[in-house]
Amino acid sequence: YGWAMVANKADGSPLVDLQGDTITPADLEKSVADFMLEWRESGDQHDGGPATGRVIESMVFTAEKMAKIGIPPGAVPEGWWIGFYVEDPDVFAKFKSGEYGMFSIQGTAVPEEIEA
Repeated sequence: YGWAMVANKADGSPLVDLQGDTITPADLEKSVADFMLEWRESGDQHDGGPATGRVIESMVFTAEKMAKIGIPPGAVPEGWWIGFYVEDPDVFAKFKSGEYGMFSIQGTAVPEEIEA
């Protein structure tokens, strides 16, 4: 279980990922819906091999949803919380040992330049 992707940090500022990219909460929510409808499987390091796990829990926290369920502003980021059942024992061992310290969601996007 963990954050698969964060759009805005708990303080409301955009999160810049390891590739220097950001995503809006609305675009994240749409992307997650598409992922959950079409894929729901995970692999190992984007290697293109067989699935090593499956999504068992998924929630996109947006400001609107958090307000409706009573989570106060600033308590958690706007982002995608996810749980995977990792079927491959070797991959699961890498998570348990800390070798894999985060999720990495594979996908495609059309980048847009924004003015800061």
